[in-house]
Parts: sequence; structure tokens; C-alpha cells
Amino acid sequence: MRVIQKKHSGAWPCQALALLSLSLTAGSQAYEYTLDYGITGRASYDDNTNMKVDNPSAVFGGRILLPVELTVRGERLSSALLASVAVRRFDDSSYNSDDSNIQANAQYGLERGSVTVSAGQKRNSTQETQFLEGGEEESSASRVDTITAGGSGNYRLTEADGIIAGVNYSAREYENPNLINGRSFSGFAGETHQWTERTTLQLRGTASRYENDANLQVTSDSLGLQVGFSSVLTEQLDISFLGGWTNFTTNYSSKTGAQTPSDSNGGGYVVNGVLNYRTQRSTLLTRVSRRSTPSSNGYLLISNTLDLAYEYAISERTEFSLEMQGGDSNALDERINNDRIFGQAEFSLSYRLSSFWAIGGSYRLRYQDKESQDDAVYSNTVYFNMSYDPAPLLWSR
Repeated sequence: MRVIQKKHSGAWPCQALALLSLSLTAGSQAYEYTLDYGITGRASYDDNTNMKVDNPSAVFGGRILLPVELTVRGERLSSALLASVAVRRFDDSSYNSDDSNIQANAQYGLERGSVTVSAGQKRNSTQETQFLEGGEEESSASRVDTITAGGSGNYRLTEADGIIAGVNYSAREYENPNLINGRSFSGFAGETHQWTERTTLQLRGTASRYENDANLQVTSDSLGLQVGFSSVLTEQLDISFLGGWTNFTTNYSSKTGAQTPSDSNGGGYVVNGVLNYRTQRSTLLTRVSRRSTPSSNGYLLISNTLDLAYEYAISERTEFSLEMQGGDSNALDERINNDRIFGQAEFSLSYRLSSFWAIGGSYRLRYQDKESQDDAVYSNTVYFNMSYDPAPLLWSR
């Protein structure tokens, strides 16, 4: 089973997950159930896991991952509940962690549209998250808890025109007191138009708020307008694009009454473009984006990124994959000195020993050049994986 791992305390997310789980068995229509499970072991060596110019930390260790996924499909309702636990141990025990992840989602089909809801609660290590979320260096790994919840919907008003809307919430809490907790809310609403049989146009308005939890409190609000399209060009190729302008307002306040920076206002363009190409033996997904993202420093970053994911089946048993991500980021408030250029590439090769067993290896290179550092820094990591992936259990009622 292939698992992707893209806590703020509180009981309501768990209640939401329970409600979603109950929805799996609600109703009188027939359902098909699938239970997928497995186990993956991974050994790794990283020559600079903390991405430091001076005194880099080289660590050797491993991870055991046990994921379970239950999916339910009916005439109108489809739902999924994913849970996993992972144990990570290294020769430097300061990087050890016990991780958990539970995610639930459900989609209900209406006569002229659909509604989707999701919720999740994840606990993992900053060793896994920090590079892509600001690149702050740590001499050891620490726990980070993340809660997410959201929903979206679409409804067709006519054969060609429809409306869309969605809301999302996320909260992050760090064990390390040097990293700053934060939460964000976002929403959108708009309309769609079926221009041709293969192309849909879209216009949407967006709004968001980010708040941190620190002595120097930061609140960033945004309002924006975006236009875009999605198009199925051929059976093998589809593309989508969404871009526009967003205006930001950032307010500062102090819990201690200390002097604060002056508030800031500004705007900028945002972009999200995706190209998806597939053949009988390969898939290629590329994405270009410019967006605002929360950082563990307690403020928003503006990130420009290019992502690429490629998979190629060399034979029935052997598969090659390449994942790349690169870009740059800077603080939304230009008075903050936190500019960064970063990139990573991972090459993987896997071989299926049998229907259930597979082995593989990979190499990952990371690069980071921060304005606050004297030199650029690199990290080299090698992995060896072995997985057991039995056939899913299927039943219906």
C-alpha cells in the first residue's frame, strides 16, 4: 500500500473523524468495502540531517511503518479512513520519534453536484517537515502535531454553469519552544463554466487568515481573486491553471506590551498550474505554484516552487521513479530577512519479489542557500526499503 505522510490539542477533530467513520455505514444503499494494509521497513543514512553549514549531524537509522486503510464505495457515498503508526530509531537518539497519522474523508454525490469533507490528525518529527516548511535548522528532531479539517462542494445551476465553495482549517503545535505554533483558516467561492466538452473555466474569490501563538503576535489576512481553467487535451494529457492577485494585511501586537513593528500591507500574484501526462508504462506530474505558506518562525512565507514526479515501469517487476522540488521563499513582510533558495531530488528503484513482497533503494540530494547563512549547504541521503503488501480484503453488503 502506498502511503503519503504531504497536535494542536482538542477533542473536536476526533469527534469529526468519528462522525465521518459513522457515515461509512449510514444509509440503506449497497456498499463495497476494501481493507488495505501492509508493513514497510526502511534503513537510511543522512550525512547532514540538520542542514547545517557547521557541525552537520550524520545519522544512521530506520523506520517501521504500519498503515491501514478502509474505503467504502456506494452509489452516492464514497469514504476512506487511513490510519498509520511509525517507529523511527537512529544511532543519535535525539532524532528518535514515534509517529501516528489518522485521516478521514467522505464524498457524497448530489443530483447536480457533490460535497466533500475531510479531517485529520498527524504527529510526526520536524526532521520530516522542516526542510520544505522554512528550512530552520535544529540540533535534534522534535515532535510536531498537525490538525486539519475542511470541506468543499460544487453544484450545477445549468448544463454549462455551476458554483463552487470550500473552507479549510489547519493548526500546528511544536514541541520545540524555539518554533512557533500557528493556525490558518481559508475559504473560496466562485463559479464555473463548461466552455467546451473538454475545457472548464473558473472564477473564484479567496480569503484567509493566519495567526501565530507567540509573545509577538502576528495576524495576516488576505483577500484575492483568481481565474483559471482545466482542460483534458487528450486521453493522456490534461492541464489546469489558476492565477490571480491577493492582497495581504499583517498586524502585529504584543502579549507583554513590548514595542511591535508597524503593520504592513501589500499584494502579489498567486499561481497554481498542473500538467499530468500518462502512458501505458509511465506517469509525469508537474506543478508550478506561487502561494503563501505558514512557517515555524511565526509568520507567512511567499513560496515559488516547481514540482516534478515521474514514474516509469521498466518491467512488470521493476519501477523507476524521480521526484524533484525546487524554488525560493521569502517572508511576506519584506522587512524580515529570511530569503531562501532550496531544492531536492530523489531517485528510486524498486523491485517486486512476489505478489506481496518488494524491495527498493533510493538516493536523495538536498540543497539550501539562506540569506542568513554564510554558505550554501547540502545533504545526501540513501535509503533501503522492504515492504509487505498483501492483497486487499474485499466484501460488500
